[in-house]
Amino acid sequence: MTNKKPNHSISPQTKLNVKNNGKNKDLCANEVEKSESEIEQSEEKLKRRRMESEEVPKFGVEANGEGTEQGVSGDEEEKVEQDPGDSRVMKKAINPCLPTRSEIEEHEMTHLPFRNWCRHCVMGRGVERGHFRTERDQDAVPEVHVDYCFPCGAGTKPRNLREKASEAAGSMTVLVMRDRDTRMTAAAVVPRKGTTGDFAAKRAAAFCAEIGYSGIPIIVKSDQEPAMKAVVEEIARWRAPAKTIMEQSPVGSSQSNGVIERAIQSYEGLLRTMKSGLETKWSAKIPDGHAIFSWMSEYCAFLLNRYEVSADGKTSYERMKGKKSKQQGLEIGEGLMFKKKRINQPKISSVWEDGIYLGIKGMSGEIIVGTKDGVWKTRTISRKPKEIRWCQSNIDMVGGVPWRTNADGEEEEADGAMPDKVITIETKQMEPEETKEVQAKVDVPRSFMISKRDLEKHGYTSKCQDVGRC
Repeated sequence: MTNKKPNHSISPQTKLNVKNNGKNKDLCANEVEKSESEIEQSEEKLKRRRMESEEVPKFGVEANGEGTEQGVSGDEEEKVEQDPGDSRVMKKAINPCLPTRSEIEEHEMTHLPFRNWCRHCVMGRGVERGHFRTERDQDAVPEVHVDYCFPCGAGTKPRNLREKASEAAGSMTVLVMRDRDTRMTAAAVVPRKGTTGDFAAKRAAAFCAEIGYSGIPIIVKSDQEPAMKAVVEEIARWRAPAKTIMEQSPVGSSQSNGVIERAIQSYEGLLRTMKSGLETKWSAKIPDGHAIFSWMSEYCAFLLNRYEVSADGKTSYERMKGKKSKQQGLEIGEGLMFKKKRINQPKISSVWEDGIYLGIKGMSGEIIVGTKDGVWKTRTISRKPKEIRWCQSNIDMVGGVPWRTNADGEEEEADGAMPDKVITIETKQMEPEETKEVQAKVDVPRSFMISKRDLEKHGYTSKCQDVGRC
């Protein structure tokens, strides 16, 4: 058997390729690197397409006009699953369940105790749903609660002669505000109820700035009364560009806004107390609508913020600022002397005048003093002795109200007129000068009867001609 040697001959074309490869070795290496980079780029494109297919599908419109997911055919649309996400659990209302027939018949004999599945129990003894305190987060939006109260009147339009007489005697509308977190309170007598004028809205915006809510979003909660809603809208306008979120309590449910109801209760109680004390000091009856109530209301809120201690052992002022209040102790309505600023006055003239104490401005700590000419702010005062501190002339010293501090002048920002006869109270207390004149006079005793028993007890007068007649 003949063994044939394998044919290892190389074709001319192969020889040519080998020769060319040897000559162009560097060129082939570059082409290999280029092909590897193209492979990597294609792999990255595939990965990118896979990631885009796993993202939330975008919606487009097919040729037939029906909306489908972009990149997904109509058959595959049902296979795309939506991300369920998170949700809050809604609190379930009480679901009454009927008992057995025998238990129903036994209950219908007495209807005791109350059962929520019994229609007659609900109709006869059903009460309003309870009010529970909600827990607030530390980063929650601050809440300011507002409402009107009427210490001296009903706050409604008079319908008969009696109500007209009561309104003529002087009704008073008070705007009460309280911060939910710090319990800081403000009470301001307003000249009228509603949107006429800007005093109520400006006073509320100033209170928000006083408690540190200027320029930040807040929630203002009130009832659904038209006048109250209008005031809240004005407050939002004065606070702009800061955000003001409005919340309203249900109609006829004052307990739903318990924060402001508790503030009104505290304010009215302290107002009655201070009114009784001032009437005793002045020895007079203060009529409803007197200008002193406008300043007394502001002062009541000032005292509640700084001296009423809550269950946590702190006052509202301490809870807000972290320090105790340091103010001079005075009684509202008492006579004093105060120092005015020297403006275009010669140095030989005195800057001290008589006035009465009307309160303290919360933000600056300035003392508010009333005179016959108006109301002033000062830093320096001097108390009078107790004997002359409560003179009758103090009654004539309330010369203005918060919305018109000057009784005679026309103020551009005045939001209402001065109440009529605001400083007229009839009293029987004498001035100190009159008291001294009466005491200096010689008292002449009146005639009186002397009995025989008195003579035997105290003795007879010597050399009396009528001794024998006695």
